[in-house]
Amino acid sequence: MKAIIANQYQTPLTDAEKAGIPKGERKSPSPYKQIGTATEPKSRMENFSVQSDLFGDFIDNGSQQTVFQNATDPSKVLKVYTERKFTSVPEIKEFHKQWMKRNRLPLQERINFEGYLQGDNRIFPVYSQNKIDILGNILPKEWTTLHLPKLNKEMHKLGYKGSGTYTNGKLTVGDISPFNVGYINGNLRLIDADVYRKGGKLLLYK
Repeated sequence: MKAIIANQYQTPLTDAEKAGIPKGERKSPSPYKQIGTATEPKSRMENFSVQSDLFGDFIDNGSQQTVFQNATDPSKVLKVYTERKFTSVPEIKEFHKQWMKRNRLPLQERINFEGYLQGDNRIFPVYSQNKIDILGNILPKEWTTLHLPKLNKEMHKLGYKGSGTYTNGKLTVGDISPFNVGYINGNLRLIDADVYRKGGKLLLYK
């Protein structure tokens, strides 16, 4: 069964959907379009592959997304969401009501929705994000004595309490480690941190 991709583009965008679309394109339905095709790996020895002029080299597989170089803008990366199976554009729009809320998080590096890849009986949303050098494999002492105190200070300024996991009474920001924290021009940034609300996880809407 092929994914439904036609006659779905005239539905007005919700506020949550707009959060992932550059302001100059928000009146246009163009982001909800096919931008290439995808081939899923058949074994652990293979990588997820994409056929699109927008995509550069494969970078990494994450738990939710596969990351590629952006062939048209070296300052950005492209992230293919692979965790949930989508078969239609309306399903992606519904998903965005939750997923795009991550753009509202303090210090979070924004994502922009770019379109989707056509796979075998499913479609894959694609997001662009500024390329950030994460802290990565640093010594635990460097994380706990240098970077984590800086992050705590910035989050506390924004009304959040905690250390490493933060809450403002309504939302909790977690899944923070040296592997999704980096700097841009000396400023701390979070890369795809998870968000929870009282009663359950927010971002993994299914």
